[in-house]
Amino acid sequence: MLAYLKRIKVYPLFFQLLTLTCFGWLLYALGDSSSFSSINWGMIVFWHIWWPFVPLLILLFGSFWCSICPLSAIAVAINRILPCRFFPANWINRNGLTIALVLYLVIVGLDAIFVLEYNAGYTRIFISGLFGLMLLLVLLFGYKAFCLAACPVGLFTRVYHRFSLAGLESNEHLCGKCKRQTWDRAKPLFGKKSGEVIPEPRDWRYRVECLKRCPSHATRMVFHLPPKENGVEDCNSIVDAFAPSFLLTTLGVSILIKSNYATGLYRRLLPVIELSYPIFIALLILALIIFFAMINGGLFFMFRKTIRKNPGLFLFKMRSLVPLLILFHIALVLDEFRGLIPVGYEFPALSFLQTAMPESNVVLISAYLLTGLGIVLALIYSFFGMKTKKSPESAVDFNLSLTIVFLIVLGGYAIFSLKLLQIMQTSAC
Repeated sequence: MLAYLKRIKVYPLFFQLLTLTCFGWLLYALGDSSSFSSINWGMIVFWHIWWPFVPLLILLFGSFWCSICPLSAIAVAINRILPCRFFPANWINRNGLTIALVLYLVIVGLDAIFVLEYNAGYTRIFISGLFGLMLLLVLLFGYKAFCLAACPVGLFTRVYHRFSLAGLESNEHLCGKCKRQTWDRAKPLFGKKSGEVIPEPRDWRYRVECLKRCPSHATRMVFHLPPKENGVEDCNSIVDAFAPSFLLTTLGVSILIKSNYATGLYRRLLPVIELSYPIFIALLILALIIFFAMINGGLFFMFRKTIRKNPGLFLFKMRSLVPLLILFHIALVLDEFRGLIPVGYEFPALSFLQTAMPESNVVLISAYLLTGLGIVLALIYSFFGMKTKKSPESAVDFNLSLTIVFLIVLGGYAIFSLKLLQIMQTSAC
């Protein structure tokens, strides 16, 4: 299949046009609503089909989505039409992951306040806002700014792709001798000279084009069992190490602030303090993040000598959280699937889901099992890393990884258990 696609002149343009068409249809479908609280096909496709599909897409195909993403294709087109930039992108290239983590936390807060997945109007505003942010960043900093610093899918791709089954490998010796200036990584796409320097060699837009056009076959697609990297050569900041635990915390925060417990706490505080609900949610998120920062900051201070001696090993150990994060992500999706059941009454075409979808308690139990499996995989991965790295720091890093696992993930597991008890009490009444 891949060999056939390589002979097609429109590859990967065909996939980009297809995703652009789907993106336009999605905006049209989201606009087909008379109120902000209505549910339509756009809502179902975006929140209940596309978003749950993201972790599976990354696991199967790695970063391949970035080469056919509609927003990425638009950014590349703008880069070709308007190559000038107002600001250098070096700062965003260096701190893109940090910016992406902060923006994702903001998205979680907005979702808690406006309940985006059940409001078609707010979902349309959210997607349009991402599109506008992409245009702004492309014009100010370059075509990669949005992908590095603002794309939620790109954020999870950067964390998940190391455990994917597919990847692209390049022969750096042959690539360094490439005389095709169009594919030179040190230049923008299409040979446009905008003064932008791309220090990151893992640019999928170049590598997919090289896969098709390179006469020396310096780039090839490979399939392998994850993890495919040892975590030493491609991580150069402490943010890379703590990104999985930060995302775990953020997903746990999203569970808590959207649950009835946050609403109950707000109602108890209302007679004492006059506080609007959005401000309460913002303060709650801030308090939880501060608590998370104190825990990880304390652990970082305790093991600072180990981190300085062998930072690559520390980064490898922190990646033991990634399988757990992926399964925790899917567990949250299972919990959200319960919202699809009543949709069959409004959309007869989806009525088959009512027989195929398990009951709410079965869905939650499945989520528990996935989370528990994630904990087991995290322990196995960390133990495997400890056995393959013959160094005295391994046991320390192993304990550090375990500490973060049980502090963060078991908290989310407890919240799931409380929700199950609440459902059981409601059904008993």
